[in-house]
Amino acid sequence: MKKQKEIIVHFSITIIGVFFILLLIPKESIFGSSTDWFSQHVQIADTLRTSIYEHGLFYDYVDLLGGGQNIYAFSYYGLFRPDLLLSLLLPAVAMKDIIITYMIFNFILSLNLLYYFLKQHKIDMIPALIAVALLALSSFVFHSHRQIMFVNYMPYLILSMIFIDRIFTKKCSYPLIISSMLIILHSFFFSVSSFFVLGIYFLYNFYTYNYSLKRKEDRKLLWKFIICILLGIMISVILLLPTGLVLLEHSRCDGIFDPNILIPDISYKNLLYDKYGMGLTMIAWIGLCLGLRNKKNRYLSIGLMLCLTLPIVTYLLNGTLYLRAKIFITFLPLLLFVIAHSINDLIKHPIEKFHPWILLFFLPLLLSDNLSVIVTDIVICLLVLILYHITKRPITLLLCISYPLVVCMENNAMEDYVTKKSYQNATSIKEDQTLSNYTFDSNYRFDDIRYTLSNVNYAATDMKRTTMYTSINNSIYNKFFYDIAYNAIPTRNRVITSLQNNYIFQELMAVRYLYTNKNYTPYGYKTVCENGKIRLLENENVLPIAYATSNVISEQTYNELTYPNSLDALYRYTIVNNSSKTPSKSTITKTNTTFNEVSKDDTLSYSMLDDKIKIDSSDKSKLKLQADETLENKMLLIQFDVKDISNIKTKDLSISINGVTNKLSSKNAPYPNNNTTFTYILSADEAIDTLNITFSKGEYTLENISIYELPYSTQKKDSITALDTIKSDSILKGSIDVEEAGYFITSLPMQNGYEVYVDGKKQEYETVNKAFLGFSISEGKHEIEIKFTAPGKSIGATVSVVAIILVAAYIIIERRGYYENNN
Repeated sequence: MKKQKEIIVHFSITIIGVFFILLLIPKESIFGSSTDWFSQHVQIADTLRTSIYEHGLFYDYVDLLGGGQNIYAFSYYGLFRPDLLLSLLLPAVAMKDIIITYMIFNFILSLNLLYYFLKQHKIDMIPALIAVALLALSSFVFHSHRQIMFVNYMPYLILSMIFIDRIFTKKCSYPLIISSMLIILHSFFFSVSSFFVLGIYFLYNFYTYNYSLKRKEDRKLLWKFIICILLGIMISVILLLPTGLVLLEHSRCDGIFDPNILIPDISYKNLLYDKYGMGLTMIAWIGLCLGLRNKKNRYLSIGLMLCLTLPIVTYLLNGTLYLRAKIFITFLPLLLFVIAHSINDLIKHPIEKFHPWILLFFLPLLLSDNLSVIVTDIVICLLVLILYHITKRPITLLLCISYPLVVCMENNAMEDYVTKKSYQNATSIKEDQTLSNYTFDSNYRFDDIRYTLSNVNYAATDMKRTTMYTSINNSIYNKFFYDIAYNAIPTRNRVITSLQNNYIFQELMAVRYLYTNKNYTPYGYKTVCENGKIRLLENENVLPIAYATSNVISEQTYNELTYPNSLDALYRYTIVNNSSKTPSKSTITKTNTTFNEVSKDDTLSYSMLDDKIKIDSSDKSKLKLQADETLENKMLLIQFDVKDISNIKTKDLSISINGVTNKLSSKNAPYPNNNTTFTYILSADEAIDTLNITFSKGEYTLENISIYELPYSTQKKDSITALDTIKSDSILKGSIDVEEAGYFITSLPMQNGYEVYVDGKKQEYETVNKAFLGFSISEGKHEIEIKFTAPGKSIGATVSVVAIILVAAYIIIERRGYYENNN
């Protein structure tokens, strides 16, 4: 009978959990955010699936994104996640559907595992259900459709806690190896804090049940725990080692060390309300305080309170990158374990009189920024406790989840969910029959410039792109993208390499094909396919991905140049380590063209003062300027600084010119782009005679304004010999007939792992054009082959194989010992 009752409870948790998820999804939308969920998690997984079909599961190089990148630059999103591996068996199923289904499965599984875990600790049904409800209403559900790697490890973390219990009941410990490995494979970043939580939980059990390190038998339990975690890590070294080497190669710091890191943070943002923290409410804090009543849980409650209030813990668990509350999501199962025990104790041992520690209930009230929210929350909690005290019915305590439900619904309602229509539009490349019938030259690249964010990681077969958005970013390529080629920054995070119109960059990066829904056509491109408002453009005059040339200048010569002459040199020459050639006079000139107002919105006013322009835009505003002379066969380079911004503390500032957008992120942005100098490289298939400018809301000043003209040139294209490529497993392979000794140039971003062979012999290579792979080459016919091996992969694979053998041996030894002890 008891077993049937538990089955009914688990069934009810499942049904209610699924219904709750469906309740959150707006009409005509899907269970995913239009920000990181779509642009990173879904798109990267889909592109990786495409690449795996093309190259195999254990390939090292993704040529479809960022000009070509080490695959481990994308491992933050889980290269070996079960849902990604499952998707390989379901090619006809959209990646979004697989990820949504898997995250809902993880959500429901986590709720059921938590209930099972708590019942194993003799927690009554009502306290256990309250804990399960709090997990469902925490930031766990929010990130199931926003940042899935924040939470996709959750069921395996709870499983690991269940398997730790098995260590103390003298049952097999080896399942902990598998669960710890699954935590890493889902989210290696959060595995650090997950293992920290597991360590706390193990020590809690160890000392709660009076084990001692002085006893040999007890020390065996500690060693079992350590060995299982280490073996789980060792199996994952095939992921961890190459990823770690990529991190070291392209390390960056997103924040500045703050001396306040040593000062306790008593704002309780890590615990309360924040969807990028735990997202819980006052019932969680009260549960922690009630944990002080129980001698068994007292030190665990104190430990959790300290972790939540000491910034040094946050800093260390975030890998010393920043102070972000997201890392405490891993603490949810342990915290809810304490809360469930506290409510269970409250039912069995009601509070009969006032105790001084009860005053701790009200501590957040004194320190919270949002007084009305926390007052409402505390009042509801106290009313529930009073009602329970009067009725003595435990079921009344379920009312304590009412305010968490309100907070959860509000947090999730603010989500910008992906609509079915927007998803279909952004992923229409694969469905576009005009593209499927068109023959693309694999020696060149393709870019989709319809959107600045949502599809930067989306690529179909053979459509090599220059854009990407991954947290482990190629710093060399990123610097070239924005600081050398001067692409405009349209997003608040400059880690996102998002392409707009930049003819110099497009020519250098072999962007022969552009997929666009915009009215304008960049210089050199012609419409070759059309599907309604969407057009495929082609420019046959861009450089190929690999070629030979003698039209070079030295890097030292280039480094002596400043903007805009550096752009002119990049446009007309190839930059190599050493060259005695002297560049000809720059073709860039300051424009003599004057731009006059044609029209402007009533919401915009501006004034000129000492070569500065003061902008006052009460809303998003448009301004149209007309040139007194048309710019025939010339690019227009515009640059200015943005200063004295009235609302930059809370709002992003953006300015668009002829469809090219620059943005300066607000000061409260998680990853500020620090883009205070806006640069625009404008080109068109017709003469430029109009500037259509859009200003975002705010008051600000434009200073150091410069406008230059740069004639279109074929100098670089006319002086090259393209590589005649053949299809192979290598990054590039083919033959070339070099007329004059010079350099073999590629637009493959520089990174560790390349191997170059010329006529079968290994060749030294260097960085060319400030960011790409190249090498000197002699006159004559040559066979070229460029390979890539992810650094650390071979060692990582060896360690993982050895670990699997050790795990097998560990299981055999443990099971033999278990049977001997029970016979």
